Amino acid sequence: MNPLLKDDSMWFFLAILAALACISLVLILLFQWKQKNLRKKSVRNAQQQWKKLDRITDPGRRILEAQSIIDRALNDMGYRGTFAEKLQRIQTQPKEFQDVWDALKLRNRIAHEPGTIVSPEQANTVLHAFKRFLHSI
Repeated sequence: MNPLLKDDSMWFFLAILAALACISLVLILLFQWKQKNLRKKSVRNAQQQWKKLDRITDPGRRILEAQSIIDRALNDMGYRGTFAEKLQRIQTQPKEFQDVWDALKLRNRIAHEPGTIVSPEQANTVLHAFKRFLHSI
């Protein structure tokens, strides 16, 4: 037998260490499971809200509302900061990120530059980018 392990206190220490490792592993797994369920719930809620966008006829207003829906979903998932800061924290495909970033630029023009005119085609492009992003998170 190993002379270091003869002492009862050493066995006790190893047992405590093993128990702590098991507890830590269980806590990590529970946290990951909770985060995954939170994401699913947030995306599901956002998808329900998304259906209401069809009732909005103004293309600019649709874009503002779509961004707001995604922003609320990200808040529910625990992301904080401006929408742009949240986007930068999320790992997405480069093309997807660029499409959403471009959509956000148009959204900001609508929100901050009165009189910005948005065509239905532009709105559809932006809404498509936002929707793809929503499904990717």
